[in-house]
Amino acid sequence: MKRLWHSLALCLILFLASYNLWFFVLREVTRATWRETLLQGGMIVDGTGKEMFRADVLIRDGRVVAIGKGIKAAPGARVVDARGCLLFPGLVQIYDGSLPGREVQEALVASGVTTIACTTDGLRRGGGEPGRPGSILNYGVLLRAAALLEADNPREVAEECLAEGFLGFGLDLDDPRDALLDLRDLQPLMEGILPRPLLVLHPAEEVCSDPQSLLAFLERIYPAELRDSFELYLRHFRLCRELSQEEAAEVRGWLERAGVKGDLNPFLLCGEPRHTLEGALGRFPSDALRFADTPPTLRSLQGRTLGEVAREQGVSVAELAAGIKKRSGGTAVLVEVVETGSEMAFSSEPYFCWQSPPGFFLGVDVDVPVYLDLLVDERLSGSLEERVRRLTSLPAELLGIRGRGSITPGTYADLLIVRRTGKGFSLRSVFVNGQPVLLEGKRTGFCPGKMIFRERAGIPSSGENS
Repeated sequence: MKRLWHSLALCLILFLASYNLWFFVLREVTRATWRETLLQGGMIVDGTGKEMFRADVLIRDGRVVAIGKGIKAAPGARVVDARGCLLFPGLVQIYDGSLPGREVQEALVASGVTTIACTTDGLRRGGGEPGRPGSILNYGVLLRAAALLEADNPREVAEECLAEGFLGFGLDLDDPRDALLDLRDLQPLMEGILPRPLLVLHPAEEVCSDPQSLLAFLERIYPAELRDSFELYLRHFRLCRELSQEEAAEVRGWLERAGVKGDLNPFLLCGEPRHTLEGALGRFPSDALRFADTPPTLRSLQGRTLGEVAREQGVSVAELAAGIKKRSGGTAVLVEVVETGSEMAFSSEPYFCWQSPPGFFLGVDVDVPVYLDLLVDERLSGSLEERVRRLTSLPAELLGIRGRGSITPGTYADLLIVRRTGKGFSLRSVFVNGQPVLLEGKRTGFCPGKMIFRERAGIPSSGENS
Protein backbone atom coordinates (compact mmCIF):
# COMPACT_ATOMS: atom_id res chain seq x y z
CA MET A 1 0.00 0.00 0.00
CA LYS A 2 2.83 2.34 0.93
CA ARG A 3 4.54 1.64 -2.37
CA LEU A 4 1.26 2.41 -4.18
CA TRP A 5 0.97 5.80 -2.47
CA HIS A 6 4.59 6.57 -3.39
CA SER A 7 3.85 5.67 -7.02
CA LEU A 8 0.74 7.87 -7.05
CA ALA A 9 2.66 10.74 -5.50
CA LEU A 10 5.43 10.37 -8.08
CA CYS A 11 2.87 10.34 -10.93
CA LEU A 12 1.23 13.46 -9.52
CA ILE A 13 4.58 15.25 -9.31
CA LEU A 14 5.44 14.27 -12.90
CA PHE A 15 2.01 15.37 -14.11
CA LEU A 16 2.28 18.75 -12.43
CA ALA A 17 5.80 19.27 -13.72
CA SER A 18 4.90 18.29 -17.28
CA TYR A 19 1.67 20.34 -17.14
CA ASN A 20 3.61 23.45 -16.19
CA LEU A 21 6.19 22.72 -18.85
CA TRP A 22 3.65 22.23 -21.64
CA PHE A 23 1.59 25.17 -20.43
CA PHE A 24 4.72 27.33 -20.68
CA VAL A 25 5.58 25.97 -24.15
CA LEU A 26 2.06 26.39 -25.50
CA ARG A 27 1.80 29.87 -24.02
CA GLU A 28 5.05 30.93 -25.71
CA VAL A 29 4.03 29.37 -29.04
CA THR A 30 0.69 31.13 -28.89
CA ARG A 31 2.38 34.36 -27.94
CA ALA A 32 4.81 34.04 -30.86
CA THR A 33 2.10 33.55 -33.47
CA TRP A 34 0.08 36.59 -32.38
CA ARG A 35 -3.06 34.78 -33.49
CA GLU A 36 -5.29 37.35 -31.79
CA THR A 37 -4.27 40.90 -30.92
CA LEU A 38 -6.26 43.79 -29.50
CA LEU A 39 -5.04 47.34 -30.11
CA GLN A 40 -6.72 49.48 -27.48
CA GLY A 41 -7.66 53.12 -27.46
CA GLY A 42 -5.90 54.51 -30.55
CA MET A 43 -7.11 57.25 -32.88
CA ILE A 44 -7.78 55.51 -36.19
CA VAL A 45 -7.07 57.11 -39.55
CA ASP A 46 -8.49 54.26 -41.58
CA GLY A 47 -7.19 55.17 -45.05
CA THR A 48 -10.60 55.78 -46.60
CA GLY A 49 -10.38 59.55 -46.18
CA LYS A 50 -13.08 59.81 -43.54
CA GLU A 51 -12.47 61.67 -40.30
CA MET A 52 -10.33 59.95 -37.67
CA PHE A 53 -12.02 58.35 -34.66
CA ARG A 54 -11.05 56.64 -31.42
CA ALA A 55 -11.64 52.89 -31.22
CA ASP A 56 -10.15 49.48 -30.45
CA VAL A 57 -9.01 47.18 -33.27
CA LEU A 58 -9.27 43.41 -32.93
CA ILE A 59 -6.97 41.32 -35.15
CA ARG A 60 -7.38 37.60 -35.61
CA ASP A 61 -5.47 35.30 -37.97
CA GLY A 62 -3.95 38.22 -39.82
CA ARG A 63 -7.11 40.19 -40.49
CA VAL A 64 -9.03 43.01 -38.86
CA VAL A 65 -12.18 41.37 -37.49
CA ALA A 66 -13.71 44.17 -35.38
CA ILE A 67 -13.40 47.91 -34.81
CA GLY A 68 -15.23 49.67 -31.99
CA LYS A 69 -15.16 50.80 -28.40
CA GLY A 70 -14.91 48.46 -25.44
CA ILE A 71 -13.95 45.35 -27.43
CA LYS A 72 -13.05 42.44 -25.14
CA ALA A 73 -10.16 40.23 -26.12
CA ALA A 74 -10.34 36.46 -25.81
CA PRO A 75 -8.26 34.77 -23.08
CA GLY A 76 -4.63 34.60 -24.15
CA ALA A 77 -4.92 37.40 -26.73
CA ARG A 78 -2.13 39.95 -26.85
CA VAL A 79 -3.22 43.45 -25.85
CA VAL A 80 -1.31 46.48 -27.14
CA ASP A 81 -1.95 49.84 -25.48
CA ALA A 82 -2.40 52.35 -28.33
CA ARG A 83 -3.69 55.22 -26.21
CA GLY A 84 -2.13 58.52 -27.20
CA CYS A 85 -1.22 57.09 -30.62
CA LEU A 86 -2.65 57.15 -34.12
CA LEU A 87 -3.26 54.03 -36.19
CA PHE A 88 -2.59 54.26 -39.93
CA PRO A 89 -2.87 51.56 -42.60
CA GLY A 90 0.46 50.28 -43.87
CA LEU A 91 1.74 52.18 -46.91
CA VAL A 92 1.41 50.61 -50.37
CA GLN A 93 4.27 51.40 -52.76
CA ILE A 94 5.84 50.44 -56.08
CA TYR A 95 9.43 49.28 -55.69
CA ASP A 96 11.65 49.69 -58.76
CA GLY A 97 13.40 46.34 -58.82
CA SER A 98 12.90 42.72 -57.82
CA LEU A 99 11.94 41.84 -54.28
CA PRO A 100 14.73 43.43 -52.21
CA GLY A 101 16.83 41.71 -49.58
CA ARG A 102 16.28 41.86 -45.85
CA GLU A 103 18.19 45.11 -45.25
CA VAL A 104 16.14 47.11 -47.74
CA GLN A 105 12.91 45.46 -46.59
CA GLU A 106 13.69 46.54 -43.03
CA ALA A 107 14.32 50.07 -44.30
CA LEU A 108 10.96 50.05 -46.04
CA VAL A 109 9.23 48.78 -42.89
CA ALA A 110 10.94 51.47 -40.81
CA SER A 111 9.40 53.99 -43.21
CA GLY A 112 5.91 52.57 -42.76
CA VAL A 113 5.70 50.49 -45.96
CA THR A 114 3.99 47.10 -45.61
CA THR A 115 3.14 46.24 -49.25
CA ILE A 116 5.20 46.72 -52.41
CA ALA A 117 4.64 46.03 -56.09
CA CYS A 118 8.06 45.11 -57.49
CA THR A 119 9.35 44.61 -61.01
CA THR A 120 11.16 41.44 -61.99
CA ASP A 121 12.73 39.75 -65.00
CA GLY A 122 11.50 36.36 -63.79
CA LEU A 123 8.75 34.99 -66.02
CA ARG A 124 6.98 32.59 -63.69
CA ARG A 125 6.18 32.67 -60.03
CA GLY A 126 7.14 29.00 -59.68
CA GLY A 127 10.60 29.60 -61.13
CA GLY A 128 12.14 30.91 -57.93
CA GLU A 129 11.39 34.55 -58.69
CA PRO A 130 9.51 36.34 -57.24
CA GLY A 131 8.28 33.70 -54.78
CA ARG A 132 11.04 34.27 -52.25
CA PRO A 133 10.31 32.74 -48.82
CA GLY A 134 10.77 34.67 -45.60
CA SER A 135 9.60 38.04 -46.87
CA ILE A 136 9.00 40.75 -44.27
CA LEU A 137 6.73 42.67 -46.65
CA ASN A 138 3.75 41.77 -48.76
CA TYR A 139 4.74 41.93 -52.40
CA GLY A 140 3.18 41.77 -55.84
CA VAL A 141 4.91 41.48 -59.19
CA LEU A 142 5.05 43.55 -62.36
CA LEU A 143 6.60 41.57 -65.21
CA ARG A 144 9.12 43.52 -67.28
CA ALA A 145 7.71 44.00 -70.77
CA ALA A 146 11.13 43.37 -72.33
CA ALA A 147 11.35 39.99 -70.63
CA LEU A 148 7.91 39.12 -71.96
CA LEU A 149 8.75 39.96 -75.57
CA GLU A 150 12.06 38.07 -75.35
CA ALA A 151 10.25 34.87 -74.38
CA ASP A 152 9.87 32.07 -76.94
CA ASN A 153 6.10 32.06 -76.47
CA PRO A 154 5.14 35.53 -75.16
CA ARG A 155 1.39 35.06 -75.52
CA GLU A 156 1.45 31.92 -73.39
CA VAL A 157 3.73 33.60 -70.84
CA ALA A 158 1.44 36.65 -70.62
CA GLU A 159 -1.62 34.50 -70.00
CA GLU A 160 0.19 32.35 -67.45
CA CYS A 161 1.60 35.31 -65.51
CA LEU A 162 -1.74 37.10 -65.34
CA ALA A 163 -3.51 33.89 -64.32
CA GLU A 164 -0.94 33.32 -61.57
CA GLY A 165 -1.66 36.74 -60.14
CA PHE A 166 0.92 39.12 -61.55
CA LEU A 167 -0.24 42.71 -61.07
CA GLY A 168 0.59 43.58 -64.66
CA PHE A 169 3.56 44.69 -66.74
CA GLY A 170 6.28 47.29 -66.29
CA LEU A 171 7.96 49.43 -68.94
CA ASP A 172 10.87 51.73 -68.01
CA LEU A 173 11.82 53.98 -70.91
CA ASP A 174 15.01 55.05 -69.15
CA ASP A 175 16.16 51.44 -69.61
CA PRO A 176 17.69 50.65 -73.03
CA ARG A 177 15.87 47.29 -73.26
CA ASP A 178 12.47 48.90 -72.73
CA ALA A 179 13.16 52.14 -74.63
CA LEU A 180 13.10 50.28 -77.95
CA LEU A 181 9.66 48.78 -77.34
CA ASP A 182 6.40 49.98 -78.81
CA LEU A 183 3.17 49.21 -77.00
CA ARG A 184 1.76 48.09 -80.32
CA ASP A 185 4.14 45.14 -80.02
CA LEU A 186 2.38 44.14 -76.83
CA GLN A 187 -1.17 44.67 -78.09
CA PRO A 188 -1.53 41.36 -79.99
CA LEU A 189 -0.42 39.47 -76.89
CA MET A 190 -3.22 41.01 -74.84
CA GLU A 191 -6.15 40.40 -77.19
CA GLY A 192 -8.86 38.46 -75.44
CA ILE A 193 -7.23 38.76 -72.01
CA LEU A 194 -9.80 40.49 -69.83
CA PRO A 195 -9.93 42.78 -68.08
CA ARG A 196 -7.28 45.10 -69.52
CA PRO A 197 -3.82 44.33 -68.09
CA LEU A 198 -2.18 47.02 -66.02
CA LEU A 199 0.88 48.62 -67.62
CA VAL A 200 3.12 50.67 -65.31
CA LEU A 201 5.07 53.05 -67.54
CA HIS A 202 8.12 54.98 -66.33
CA PRO A 203 8.76 57.64 -69.01
CA ALA A 204 12.21 58.93 -69.87
CA GLU A 205 12.97 62.12 -67.97
CA GLU A 206 13.25 64.46 -70.95
CA VAL A 207 9.56 64.08 -71.84
CA CYS A 208 8.74 66.08 -68.73
CA SER A 209 10.53 69.25 -69.88
CA ASP A 210 7.26 71.00 -70.80
CA PRO A 211 3.54 70.12 -71.05
CA GLN A 212 3.48 69.94 -74.85
CA SER A 213 6.32 67.41 -74.99
CA LEU A 214 4.58 65.39 -72.28
CA LEU A 215 1.27 65.38 -74.17
CA ALA A 216 2.98 64.52 -77.45
CA PHE A 217 4.73 61.62 -75.75
CA LEU A 218 1.51 60.34 -74.15
CA GLU A 219 -0.40 60.61 -77.41
CA ARG A 220 2.31 58.63 -79.16
CA ILE A 221 2.80 55.97 -76.50
CA TYR A 222 -0.88 55.56 -75.61
CA PRO A 223 -3.01 56.36 -78.68
CA ALA A 224 -6.75 55.82 -78.64
CA GLU A 225 -6.52 52.45 -80.41
CA LEU A 226 -4.54 50.97 -77.50
CA ARG A 227 -6.81 52.10 -74.68
CA ASP A 228 -8.98 49.01 -74.85
CA SER A 229 -5.88 46.81 -74.56
CA PHE A 230 -4.04 48.37 -71.61
CA GLU A 231 -4.75 50.21 -68.40
CA LEU A 232 -1.95 52.78 -68.24
CA TYR A 233 -0.34 53.76 -64.93
CA LEU A 234 2.08 56.68 -65.35
CA ARG A 235 5.02 56.34 -62.97
CA HIS A 236 6.54 59.49 -61.42
CA PHE A 237 4.47 62.14 -63.18
CA ARG A 238 6.30 65.45 -63.08
CA LEU A 239 6.90 68.63 -65.06
CA CYS A 240 10.05 70.74 -65.23
CA ARG A 241 8.36 73.99 -66.30
CA GLU A 242 5.77 76.14 -64.58
CA LEU A 243 2.27 75.58 -65.94
CA SER A 244 -0.27 78.23 -66.79
CA GLN A 245 -3.86 77.53 -65.84
CA GLU A 246 -4.65 76.79 -69.49
CA GLU A 247 -1.77 74.32 -69.78
CA ALA A 248 -2.74 72.57 -66.56
CA ALA A 249 -6.32 72.26 -67.81
CA GLU A 250 -5.10 70.80 -71.12
CA VAL A 251 -2.95 68.16 -69.42
CA ARG A 252 -5.70 67.34 -66.92
CA GLY A 253 -8.28 66.97 -69.69
CA TRP A 254 -6.07 64.59 -71.68
CA LEU A 255 -5.36 62.40 -68.66
CA GLU A 256 -9.05 62.17 -67.81
CA ARG A 257 -10.13 61.39 -71.38
CA ALA A 258 -7.46 58.70 -71.74
CA GLY A 259 -8.20 57.21 -68.31
CA VAL A 260 -4.54 57.44 -67.31
CA LYS A 261 -3.70 57.07 -63.62
CA GLY A 262 -0.44 57.02 -61.73
CA ASP A 263 1.65 58.68 -59.05
CA LEU A 264 3.18 62.11 -58.61
CA ASN A 265 6.89 62.70 -58.69
CA PRO A 266 8.09 62.62 -55.07
CA PHE A 267 10.41 65.63 -55.41
CA LEU A 268 9.59 66.54 -51.83
CA LEU A 269 11.48 63.41 -50.76
CA CYS A 270 14.37 63.05 -53.15
CA GLY A 271 15.23 66.54 -54.41
CA GLU A 272 15.93 67.32 -58.04
CA PRO A 273 17.14 64.52 -60.39
CA ARG A 274 20.90 64.78 -61.05
CA HIS A 275 22.96 63.95 -64.14
CA THR A 276 26.45 64.57 -65.44
CA LEU A 277 26.62 67.66 -67.61
CA GLU A 278 27.59 65.57 -70.65
CA GLY A 279 24.72 63.15 -70.07
CA ALA A 280 22.15 65.94 -69.69
CA LEU A 281 23.09 68.03 -72.74
CA GLY A 282 20.47 67.79 -75.44
CA ARG A 283 18.04 65.92 -73.21
CA PHE A 284 16.71 68.91 -71.28
CA PRO A 285 16.27 72.64 -71.94
CA SER A 286 19.37 74.57 -70.86
CA ASP A 287 17.32 76.68 -68.43
CA ALA A 288 16.13 73.51 -66.72
CA LEU A 289 19.69 72.41 -65.86
CA ARG A 290 21.22 73.91 -62.74
CA PHE A 291 24.83 73.33 -61.67
CA ALA A 292 24.74 71.19 -58.53
CA ASP A 293 28.23 69.78 -57.90
CA THR A 294 31.38 71.23 -59.47
CA PRO A 295 35.16 71.14 -58.85
CA PRO A 296 36.63 74.15 -56.96
CA THR A 297 37.69 75.86 -60.20
CA LEU A 298 34.03 76.09 -61.27
CA ARG A 299 32.47 76.78 -57.88
CA SER A 300 31.05 80.11 -59.07
CA LEU A 301 28.65 78.22 -61.36
CA GLN A 302 26.83 76.35 -58.59
CA GLY A 303 23.19 77.23 -58.21
CA ARG A 304 22.97 78.82 -61.66
CA THR A 305 21.40 77.36 -64.78
CA LEU A 306 23.29 76.38 -67.91
CA GLY A 307 21.24 78.74 -70.05
CA GLU A 308 21.75 81.66 -67.69
CA VAL A 309 25.55 81.29 -67.69
CA ALA A 310 25.68 80.84 -71.50
CA ARG A 311 23.73 84.06 -72.05
CA GLU A 312 25.87 85.94 -69.56
CA GLN A 313 29.08 84.86 -71.32
CA GLY A 314 27.63 85.38 -74.78
CA VAL A 315 28.37 81.86 -75.98
CA SER A 316 26.30 78.91 -77.10
CA VAL A 317 25.40 76.16 -74.67
CA ALA A 318 27.64 73.73 -76.57
CA GLU A 319 30.61 76.16 -76.38
CA LEU A 320 30.01 76.70 -72.67
CA ALA A 321 29.91 72.94 -72.03
CA ALA A 322 33.16 72.42 -73.96
CA GLY A 323 34.89 75.13 -71.90
CA ILE A 324 33.63 73.65 -68.66
CA LYS A 325 34.96 70.22 -69.65
CA LYS A 326 38.44 71.68 -70.16
CA ARG A 327 38.40 73.59 -66.87
CA SER A 328 37.05 70.68 -64.81
CA GLY A 329 40.29 68.71 -65.10
CA GLY A 330 38.45 65.45 -65.66
CA THR A 331 36.23 65.85 -62.58
CA ALA A 332 32.55 65.17 -63.25
CA VAL A 333 30.31 68.23 -63.24
CA LEU A 334 26.81 67.40 -62.00
CA VAL A 335 23.67 69.29 -62.95
CA GLU A 336 20.18 68.85 -61.56
CA VAL A 337 16.96 69.03 -63.53
CA VAL A 338 15.00 71.92 -62.05
CA GLU A 339 11.44 70.95 -61.26
CA THR A 340 8.95 73.72 -60.65
CA GLY A 341 6.38 71.84 -58.65
CA SER A 342 3.83 72.19 -61.44
CA GLU A 343 2.66 68.66 -60.69
CA MET A 344 1.26 70.02 -57.42
CA ALA A 345 -1.66 71.27 -59.52
CA PHE A 346 -2.59 67.59 -59.91
CA SER A 347 -2.03 66.51 -56.30
CA SER A 348 -5.74 66.43 -55.47
CA GLU A 349 -6.83 64.55 -58.59
CA PRO A 350 -8.41 61.15 -57.84
CA TYR A 351 -6.17 59.33 -60.32
CA PHE A 352 -2.83 60.25 -58.69
CA CYS A 353 -1.33 58.76 -55.53
CA TRP A 354 2.05 59.38 -53.87
CA GLN A 355 4.98 57.04 -54.34
CA SER A 356 8.72 56.70 -53.73
CA PRO A 357 11.58 57.67 -56.05
CA PRO A 358 13.56 54.80 -57.64
CA GLY A 359 16.28 53.34 -55.45
CA PHE A 360 15.46 55.78 -52.68
CA PHE A 361 15.78 53.28 -49.84
CA LEU A 362 19.16 51.90 -50.82
CA GLY A 363 20.96 54.54 -48.73
CA VAL A 364 18.26 55.54 -46.30
CA ASP A 365 18.75 55.68 -42.56
CA VAL A 366 16.37 52.94 -41.45
CA ASP A 367 15.40 54.88 -38.34
CA VAL A 368 13.95 57.80 -40.32
CA PRO A 369 10.28 57.31 -41.32
CA VAL A 370 10.52 59.65 -44.32
CA TYR A 371 7.01 59.10 -45.64
CA LEU A 372 5.49 60.50 -42.48
CA ASP A 373 7.01 63.86 -43.43
CA LEU A 374 4.50 64.07 -46.28
CA LEU A 375 1.69 64.10 -43.75
CA VAL A 376 2.81 67.43 -42.32
CA ASP A 377 4.52 69.13 -45.28
CA GLU A 378 3.04 72.62 -45.64
CA ARG A 379 3.47 72.59 -49.43
CA LEU A 380 0.82 69.88 -49.74
CA SER A 381 -2.87 70.55 -49.34
CA GLY A 382 -5.51 68.30 -47.84
CA SER A 383 -6.36 66.94 -44.42
CA LEU A 384 -4.30 64.33 -42.59
CA GLU A 385 -6.95 61.75 -43.47
CA GLU A 386 -6.70 62.55 -47.19
CA ARG A 387 -2.90 62.49 -47.13
CA VAL A 388 -2.92 59.06 -45.51
CA ARG A 389 -5.33 57.86 -48.21
CA ARG A 390 -2.91 59.02 -50.93
CA LEU A 391 -0.25 56.72 -49.48
CA THR A 392 -2.41 53.72 -48.60
CA SER A 393 -5.81 52.83 -50.04
CA LEU A 394 -5.50 54.93 -53.21
CA PRO A 395 -2.35 53.19 -54.55
CA ALA A 396 -3.88 49.84 -53.59
CA GLU A 397 -7.00 50.77 -55.55
CA LEU A 398 -5.06 52.02 -58.60
CA LEU A 399 -2.94 48.84 -58.66
CA GLY A 400 -6.00 46.62 -58.21
CA ILE A 401 -4.84 45.18 -54.87
CA ARG A 402 -7.67 44.01 -52.67
CA GLY A 403 -7.76 44.03 -48.86
CA ARG A 404 -4.76 46.31 -48.33
CA GLY A 405 -4.34 49.99 -47.54
CA SER A 406 -7.21 50.51 -45.09
CA ILE A 407 -8.20 49.62 -41.55
CA THR A 408 -11.69 48.21 -42.02
CA PRO A 409 -13.27 44.91 -40.96
CA GLY A 410 -12.17 42.07 -43.23
CA THR A 411 -8.97 43.70 -44.49
CA TYR A 412 -5.52 42.34 -43.82
CA ALA A 413 -4.02 43.72 -40.62
CA ASP A 414 -1.24 45.83 -42.13
CA LEU A 415 -1.08 48.88 -39.92
CA LEU A 416 1.17 51.41 -38.22
CA ILE A 417 1.15 52.81 -34.70
CA VAL A 418 2.55 56.35 -34.64
CA ARG A 419 2.91 59.14 -32.11
CA ARG A 420 2.75 62.85 -32.69
CA THR A 421 6.09 64.55 -32.03
CA GLY A 422 5.67 68.30 -32.22
CA LYS A 423 4.67 69.01 -35.81
CA GLY A 424 5.57 65.53 -37.07
CA PHE A 425 5.07 61.85 -36.35
CA SER A 426 7.22 59.09 -34.88
CA LEU A 427 6.70 55.52 -36.05
CA ARG A 428 6.45 53.16 -33.08
CA SER A 429 5.15 49.80 -34.39
CA VAL A 430 4.41 48.12 -37.71
CA PHE A 431 2.13 45.11 -38.18
CA VAL A 432 2.13 43.00 -41.35
CA ASN A 433 -0.68 40.46 -41.64
CA GLY A 434 -1.36 40.87 -37.93
CA GLN A 435 2.20 40.18 -36.80
CA PRO A 436 4.53 42.86 -35.45
CA VAL A 437 7.65 43.35 -37.55
CA LEU A 438 8.52 46.53 -35.63
CA LEU A 439 7.38 46.80 -32.02
CA GLU A 440 8.07 49.94 -29.98
CA GLY A 441 10.87 50.80 -32.38
CA LYS A 442 12.55 47.37 -32.23
CA ARG A 443 12.63 44.74 -34.97
CA THR A 444 11.01 41.48 -33.95
CA GLY A 445 12.42 39.11 -36.58
CA PHE A 446 8.97 38.12 -37.87
CA CYS A 447 8.69 37.53 -41.64
CA PRO A 448 4.92 37.43 -42.24
CA GLY A 449 4.93 38.93 -45.76
CA LYS A 450 2.89 37.24 -48.48
CA MET A 451 2.61 37.44 -52.23
CA ILE A 452 -0.35 39.58 -53.28
CA PHE A 453 -2.55 39.51 -56.36
CA ARG A 454 -4.49 41.90 -58.48
CA GLU A 455 -8.27 41.96 -58.29
CA ARG A 456 -9.84 41.00 -61.59
CA ALA A 457 -13.55 41.23 -62.20
CA GLY A 458 -14.92 37.88 -63.28
CA ILE A 459 -11.60 36.06 -62.81
CA PRO A 460 -11.19 34.14 -59.55
CA SER A 461 -7.82 34.62 -57.91
CA SER A 462 -5.86 31.64 -56.70
CA GLY A 463 -3.83 33.84 -54.37
CA GLU A 464 -3.82 35.40 -50.95
CA ASN A 465 -6.21 38.21 -51.83
CA SER A 466 -9.00 35.97 -53.06
